[in-house]
Amino acid sequence: MDVVNGTGDPALADEVVARLTAAGLTVGTVTTAEAGVSGIEHPEGESAGAQWLAEALGGAAVLRETAVLQVTVVLGATDSAPLVAAVDALPACAD
Repeated sequence: MDVVNGTGDPALADEVVARLTAAGLTVGTVTTAEAGVSGIEHPEGESAGAQWLAEALGGAAVLRETAVLQVTVVLGATDSAPLVAAVDALPACAD
């Protein structure tokens, strides 16, 4: 999965990546960009992984299909706190 950081705080993205990795997930690209709304984005036809992640995050994430290459965690500038809190509480994935 990828992470898009629209918060302007690189440390916040680093924290999210560290927690996703600690939970057993593989993070690819981390980019900084303007992001309107926090959530989980997925490409067409790949909703299963995104849905799993959204459910694992307790429904804290807005799930949406967009033109991304893979499942992407988007941290918006003004609404990322609930998503970050959910990622912080993410349990480790089963082997």
